[in-house]
Amino acid sequence: MPDVGIIVTDTDDDAAYTLTYEDIEGDQQFFNILAFVILAGSAAAAVNLTPRRGLLTALGIGATIAVLVMLVAGIDSFVGAIVEGGEEATGGVPDRVIVDMDSVYPTGNGPVDAVLASSSISDGEAMLRVGGEFTGAEATFPAIVEFIDWNDGLFRPAIEEGDVPSGLPAVVISPRAATDLDVGVGDMVSVRLPQRTGPLAYSLETMELPVAGIHGHPFRAVTYMATDHAAVLGLEGLANVVSVVPAEGVEVGDLQAEFLEIGAVTSVQRADAMARLMEELMAQCVGILQLFQAIVLLLAVLIAFSAAAIAVDERRREHATMFSFGVRSRKVVRMLLVESATIGVVATIIGIIGGPLLLQYFMAASADAMPDVALPIIVTPGTILWAVFVGVVAVGLAPLLTAPRKLRKMDLPSTLRVME
Repeated sequence: MPDVGIIVTDTDDDAAYTLTYEDIEGDQQFFNILAFVILAGSAAAAVNLTPRRGLLTALGIGATIAVLVMLVAGIDSFVGAIVEGGEEATGGVPDRVIVDMDSVYPTGNGPVDAVLASSSISDGEAMLRVGGEFTGAEATFPAIVEFIDWNDGLFRPAIEEGDVPSGLPAVVISPRAATDLDVGVGDMVSVRLPQRTGPLAYSLETMELPVAGIHGHPFRAVTYMATDHAAVLGLEGLANVVSVVPAEGVEVGDLQAEFLEIGAVTSVQRADAMARLMEELMAQCVGILQLFQAIVLLLAVLIAFSAAAIAVDERRREHATMFSFGVRSRKVVRMLLVESATIGVVATIIGIIGGPLLLQYFMAASADAMPDVALPIIVTPGTILWAVFVGVVAVGLAPLLTAPRKLRKMDLPSTLRVME
């Protein structure tokens, strides 16, 4: 039986485990905000006194729409970060596969050369990846530093700001790292990296390195340096990762079966394997969030229905007078629909403005639960259309659930009778 390598990590180092099982306080805070906004909106709509009926109803429905926008935009933001992370990890090579070694090896022979010589790949390159730590006045966090051949390498990450490292050693950091360290292109950062002190001896050394650029990966720890700069750490000519592209017709499973027979190989997986795993985990939560969306939609319609029912009851003498002058019930219903649609438009505006603000507040409040991921706030046109549907269409048509029946059953003489 061939040797099989595994990687053992502690649960404290597993981001998915921590986010799912240990960051309960962040989840509870989210549901507290959700419940508060919905109850506040319902209470505002319940206090339905005539002089302020329209405003309070719009505030109540607007609060529910804001929650709806926050939920949908939250899903889009999280999925957007996952997709962006997967794209950054592949570096424009969709089929890129990462072969991890159990230690560093010379790039010209040994297990690294065995992988690169395989007929199962169409292209490949040896790479070096080391762990480190950024230290700053405001934050200290881990770093995963990959040494990139920016000129001829297979994997060349895109630089969003600044330029690739050249000349003196420098780092390319993530946007989240730049924010947490409060640095920009050209600023100096302190990073602890392993430096080779002997054939099998290493020590952690703190270095002051300039920021050459900022890449687009949403994960804070991802950091890049130039391959030539590995000499600063005494690691030139060494590699512990091989980036390959499978040959035509070769699957990842085939590569795993072949490369895991090499004793030094610990794992063989797609470059975007983590992103795919997170997408699968997210798919399990989407159903629950869609249930919340349905509840919010129902709540908005119920608030509009309640407001329409109260409006018909309080204005029954006004409607009866209109009927006595020959106004048909269809026209009265249209008037109620216009009023409800107007309230829905105001509520939609409140929800579209308030939803992203709620999401921004929630993300800021839960930053401690997800410190290593930068989640963008994404409000797609689909989210806006969904809010318009709930606020304008659903709320605007809500009077049809009660007004025609009440107007049709109205007793004109008794309604118009003046009570002494």
